[in-house]
Amino acid sequence: MEGLAAAALVVARTPTDSPESDENFWAFECIDTLVEKAPETALDFLLFALPRFTEDSDVAWLGAGPMENIIGLHGKRLIDRVELEARRDGRFRLLLSSIWGESSTDPEIWKRVQAAVQQGPWLDLDHRTPQGSDPTIPGKKRS
Repeated sequence: MEGLAAAALVVARTPTDSPESDENFWAFECIDTLVEKAPETALDFLLFALPRFTEDSDVAWLGAGPMENIIGLHGKRLIDRVELEARRDGRFRLLLSSIWGESSTDPEIWKRVQAAVQQGPWLDLDHRTPQGSDPTIPGKKRS
């Protein structure tokens, strides 16, 4: 998993058309395949990679692709584990706060994701995120 995380971090941090990104793009494809065919392993990978993705933009990269797709494609199957990780780990809540997908996620799963991120931290309050779309969060501004 270390090599996959290192290559994914290069892709997350370099411009899309750069040679470094091209050389490491296999990591994106591998993660995408894991999400589709082995979502539990994909979630294991995200938990492994998260401490290595130290910048908010790194976390957003993990959230806007792999985490968002795990929730959208496999939310019913994995929501219990997602909620457990969110209770245990603020960095995981930060990751979860970066996903969009209310319109493509089962409404009951989305409500559970909103509840899981409610205590923060959050990357932002964009209206497409769980916290940004949650009308129960006081004082939030829609972006």
